[in-house]
Amino acid sequence: MIAGCIPVFVGSKYDKPFEDMIPYDSFSYHFNGTNYMNGNAQMEVDKLWNVSQEDIEVKRDKMARYIRFIDWRHGNSTFEAILESMFEEAGDKTRGPLPKTITETKVSCGSHEASTCAECPQGNGAGWCNGDCEWSNVNGGVCLRKISHVSCGSHEASTCAECPQGNGAGWCNGDCEWSSENGGVCQSQTGSFNALKYLNSNLKSTFEQPIQPITSPTHKPLIFGAGEGTTATHAIYDATCKLGFRSVHWEKSCNHNAGHSNKKPPPGVLAHFDLIRTYKRIMVCATPDWNYGEEYECPTVNQTLHVMLDRINQVIASPGIDAIHDAPYPNFAEYVLNTTKKIRGRKPIVVLSERNPQDWTKRRIQQHPSGLACRGNDIGTNLYRCLKSAIQAGLGSERINKILYKFNEPGTDTNLMKGFELHQNNMRKVSVYHTNLFERNPRIGSSKLAKEIGYATGISFRRNLGKKYWDLSLKKGNDGTTADCTVSIPNDDDDASNSATPSAGQYMVHVHGFHHTGTGFTRHMLDKSLSSLSPELLSSMHDSGGIASQEEGQHLQSVYPTDRQRYEKCEEVESSSLDGKPLRMSYQYLDSCKINSPETVGRTLFNQWAPFWNTSASFLLQKTPTLDVQFLETVKIMPTLHVLVIRHPMVSGIIDPHATLEGCGGFAYSRSLDISYWTEAWAHSLSVLNREKNEDIWYAVLTYEALVQHTDQVMTDLMEVVKRGLKRYGGGHLLDQTGNETDGYSKVISNTLRRRLEYHSNSGSTLSPNEEAITKWNGCLKLPRCSTFLNQLTLDVLPKFGYVSANNTTLSSKPGTVMVSEDFGHVLFSSEGKASSGLGDKPSIDLLSTMRKISKDTS
Repeated sequence: MIAGCIPVFVGSKYDKPFEDMIPYDSFSYHFNGTNYMNGNAQMEVDKLWNVSQEDIEVKRDKMARYIRFIDWRHGNSTFEAILESMFEEAGDKTRGPLPKTITETKVSCGSHEASTCAECPQGNGAGWCNGDCEWSNVNGGVCLRKISHVSCGSHEASTCAECPQGNGAGWCNGDCEWSSENGGVCQSQTGSFNALKYLNSNLKSTFEQPIQPITSPTHKPLIFGAGEGTTATHAIYDATCKLGFRSVHWEKSCNHNAGHSNKKPPPGVLAHFDLIRTYKRIMVCATPDWNYGEEYECPTVNQTLHVMLDRINQVIASPGIDAIHDAPYPNFAEYVLNTTKKIRGRKPIVVLSERNPQDWTKRRIQQHPSGLACRGNDIGTNLYRCLKSAIQAGLGSERINKILYKFNEPGTDTNLMKGFELHQNNMRKVSVYHTNLFERNPRIGSSKLAKEIGYATGISFRRNLGKKYWDLSLKKGNDGTTADCTVSIPNDDDDASNSATPSAGQYMVHVHGFHHTGTGFTRHMLDKSLSSLSPELLSSMHDSGGIASQEEGQHLQSVYPTDRQRYEKCEEVESSSLDGKPLRMSYQYLDSCKINSPETVGRTLFNQWAPFWNTSASFLLQKTPTLDVQFLETVKIMPTLHVLVIRHPMVSGIIDPHATLEGCGGFAYSRSLDISYWTEAWAHSLSVLNREKNEDIWYAVLTYEALVQHTDQVMTDLMEVVKRGLKRYGGGHLLDQTGNETDGYSKVISNTLRRRLEYHSNSGSTLSPNEEAITKWNGCLKLPRCSTFLNQLTLDVLPKFGYVSANNTTLSSKPGTVMVSEDFGHVLFSSEGKASSGLGDKPSIDLLSTMRKISKDTS
């Protein structure tokens, strides 16, 4: 009611709020409960579509008089009504006067009052209909009560401007969106779209609505959820949504519009909605005694088949659709299989939800009595075969109610069951995955189901398409190793032209560091610390399908080469006969890349990553161990925070004293590095932060050991970096939600993360080298070049990162527990640090020069 919706009652008895005071019958509709519960639900629902707009507006006007008494968020009217009801029930006649009762309430017409909005004009027309009322041209003109509430997301307000109530952008959602102009305001969504209204209004126009010709169909794989309705199609749909596929199911869609459900959906979803609207009109018409007059003429068999196939073509051709589920697609399965191959160049990937045919038939008739089946044969819900057969039999000009019927007609059981069994057997033969979730024991959750489907399909709709946007070639010569690298997005590319759009006030966070040096732990600390303060504030990249190793962003994109792809390129050069300097420069490859249109590249990258985030969150977090700080900074399309995690090179066990200096032995993907590679890589990555062209870069550098030992201080510092960056980038409305915990971050993290922290810090276990690391460490000390390098690193570099040996003694180059002194128990370097702030400032030129000198002298 508060939203302006007219109540519809299905059952025979309800306990309605204040029903002794509010005349619900005067502004609501009632279904015939007997009809509704006995298989004729659609008949009752159909009555609503025949209600005139005039009747709707009149009922809204009557209803509007009582809204304030159930709108407990605004004013005291709900409290007054409760008191009135209590006194009435108690029969108390001695109480003092209460505020005006419901029947005495007046409405403001602008400059005067009346009992109802309808009485405002007094024969003077629209000019006397203002205030609480608004003029409608229905039935020659009528003054109606204004329904002015908007949805703010989880609450409502009279206008979008009133949504925040001092809480900033976090309270501006739903019908509204946040704008950073004028210090931040909440305003109406641009291009607002009501999907439910679109799907259920003006159905009689669906066959006359023009169908746009297909000009540039996509060639991406399409997942086809071929299971009939009532076989757990919702579970399969949810699974493909979790996998990041842009999916549709009846009136639902997922992974579109960056999480904003009230923005107009992309063309693919609109094409799906138009298909559903067409199907709904067929459902309305499929009644034996339907009176199809001029007002609502039902289509012929020829019209039905032609329009349905054209609309299915539109969906299949759309680059914005990755997975289709539920009716009417399984009803046209044969056509979907063949046409997908013609349009997309490959057959769809079929996943099938199954059910026992007898059980399915019983439940389908009970739960969906208005479903459609073919009249007079045993093909059940195979509407494609049904309509084609009817045309071949010369029935193309007949109305569809002569060919199709609803499940609630007598004698449907046998036909439906035989048709369903045939469909299920046929689809099982072409499916890559099929399951009967009703008979699985134990039952499985959506995450496990998503993993099964992800493994079975064997694809990421981005990664395994065979298309990449980069070109990388390495050359080795007497003057050293050079990388010829280009990243370019074609103007007509699907990923560029249909890219998701980040919202205003969104921020990206990258966690950088080598494998097994604490990047995952840092990501979890950021995730839990921010989300524990506000659950919707941060979204960490999540791949339920198991496609991405450790859910790293590098594996969920094709814009730039992954570490494996760089390693493969490195092997190509290694096998050549050219002489030259070592190929240990993978961390620099992308720095010299020619990037054609960085913004387009950035948007394409965001579009590929978007399905693996909740993109309505303020912070979008991913971690990748390729140290591509400069590249990601260059192509950023929103304010971006880089968090770099350093770990002592020997304790982590990633240093191999026998790693060759030549060729690929020093490459990150091997996870077994030459020690000089560690120094070169960090010297280069830290120097990126000092570059003049990166003057506005937003970053924080910390050591893994400090994060484990001094969690509260490091996280407090890190949140301070976040807060100061937000101030610079106009995110002041988020400051109240980031980093104001005075009791320390270790008290706000989850139990799961607490156990993880205990694992990392328990008895210094992860601060001490394991057996493999000790073997490598001792091996390094036995080799002159490696030993010399490690000694210089221990003497001149590592202490500047705060490293000390056990018991806070001078750092040793021999194997043992490595810790960080309390003086360095904070963020080591940052873009927000000043001498008086307590935060680390930029890496010093002296430190970077020392690291480069050591590497050069010992290489």
